[in-house]
Amino acid sequence: KEFEDRKLRLEVGLEQLDRCGLATNTLKTELKEVKLRVEEQASKTNALLERVEVDRSIVEQQNALASVEQERTNKIFIEVNDLVAECQTDLAAAQPIVQAALAALKTLNKSNLTELKSMGSPPAEVSEVTACVMCLLAKADHIPRDRSWAASRRMMQDVPRWMTAMETLDFNNIPQPCIDAIWKTVHQPHFDDEFIKTKSFAASSLCRWVKKVVDYHKVRLMVRPKEARLDSAQERLKISTAQLQKVQKKVATLLAKLDEIEQQYATALEAKNQLEEELRNTELKMQRAQRLLVSLGSERGRWEQSLKFLDADRGVVDGDSLIGVAFVVYAGPLLTEVRGEFMSQVKQLLNDNPFYNILFTKEVRRPFISPPPTAPTEEEGKTEAKIPEGDQKDSTTTIETKIDPAEEEKPLIAPIESEDPTEVDDELDPVSTLFSPVDIAKWTSEGLPDAKRMTENAAVALSHKMWPLLVDPENQALRWVQGRALGRQKAIADSAQVADNEMAPLTESTIGHSKLIVVRQTEKNYIDTILKAATIGAVTLIEGILAESGIDSALEPLLNKEYETLSNGPRHLIINDKQVTVHPAFSLFLRT
Repeated sequence: KEFEDRKLRLEVGLEQLDRCGLATNTLKTELKEVKLRVEEQASKTNALLERVEVDRSIVEQQNALASVEQERTNKIFIEVNDLVAECQTDLAAAQPIVQAALAALKTLNKSNLTELKSMGSPPAEVSEVTACVMCLLAKADHIPRDRSWAASRRMMQDVPRWMTAMETLDFNNIPQPCIDAIWKTVHQPHFDDEFIKTKSFAASSLCRWVKKVVDYHKVRLMVRPKEARLDSAQERLKISTAQLQKVQKKVATLLAKLDEIEQQYATALEAKNQLEEELRNTELKMQRAQRLLVSLGSERGRWEQSLKFLDADRGVVDGDSLIGVAFVVYAGPLLTEVRGEFMSQVKQLLNDNPFYNILFTKEVRRPFISPPPTAPTEEEGKTEAKIPEGDQKDSTTTIETKIDPAEEEKPLIAPIESEDPTEVDDELDPVSTLFSPVDIAKWTSEGLPDAKRMTENAAVALSHKMWPLLVDPENQALRWVQGRALGRQKAIADSAQVADNEMAPLTESTIGHSKLIVVRQTEKNYIDTILKAATIGAVTLIEGILAESGIDSALEPLLNKEYETLSNGPRHLIINDKQVTVHPAFSLFLRT
């Protein structure tokens, strides 16, 4: 599966590179099209902007004209209002004169008028009064020449009609010839209503009426020039208002046109901005695609070569797996020298036995060489800080990685004294069939000593279906296990399913700075601690395994991985009549 996954990743990578190349060509075409569209839209937008500026200038000019016309109209309007107010004031002051004249008429009645009319030869003053009345009631072009008493009596023949004519006289429009005809008479000293009252009461009332009519006419003579100016001003106001309305209507039309063009410009500008944004995004995609092609261009050859190697090696993958399995199953407890002899025997067996040779398309003597593990960079350390799938076991037995009594003073995991990786040219390297160089580099970053025997020990510990027993007198394996636990700290914290109060026994002092759960069989309730660690998926280390005491038989279900799994659900384990759910990330190490 790992072989096929590697091959699939290379194939997908090459396919993505091809797609990226095609996408780059497509983006080049799109980039040209978008640039043309941007240029066209920019030209259209600039043309609309020029129209907007021209129309705005015209509107500003018309607005200036409208402002001048408005100012002139306002001045005329103020002038008209002032003249109207002045004329109204003057006429209002003359209204008492009109009221006095009408009041004089109200003193007349049929009796005293009949008396006046019945006079055969009245005094000259009385005849002058009736003559003046006759002139005021006449039309401008029919001033009576006959102003005799006889003519006056004819005027008074129909008294009601005569009275109505005097009451309805238009004081504001008395013809000037009528006033001129009586002007001298009215200004004579004897033309006085009190004096004439001694002659006739009715004549005295008519005298007072005539004098009031003349007095009001004098006021009208003073007001008429103002009224003429008012008429002129009103005419000018009418013309100016019409001109102002015409200019305002033109400005409104221009403003509507300008608004329409500005809306077109705003729409065009928005379209231009969108196209420019599309152009920027396309250029950015183009740059990214080109950078990707440049950065991965050198990888294409290596990927293609690797894919050829994988295709060529596909026939030996079963044999490689067999070598790796043989090493993991048998070489764990063996010393370094014995491991070399064992692998030589495996090599000889595979060369001599035709049945095994059919598993290979190449000679089994080909080198199984992988680069020596190196410490990863900071970024690689961050990238590979996940738990490899190979860490998970599904086993029912355990294995002890013991040392020979003759080597009992030597640690199982210790720095190698003098070992050159180039010495393995003719040796089988089973570790390379189990793990990649990245995995081995990750172990080094976790604290595993950088030596061939150490990587072999780690490969056995992590590949075997049994939980490993680490013989570790110099604490090298302990430091590596702590490093692995520290790398998985976040995964353990995120996947914990138990409540805080249930984790009370797992104190900070028990877990330690690396979050590695360490227990001893001599501790009280240590099995409960292990079960809780299994529940949260922690890295657990059972310390102090002694040959005399051995391993507690109560742990056999855990050591044998007697899990119960229902329909791809979680794994359950029963220990001491307690059922717990074993987290997939749980791993167990035994150490002595």
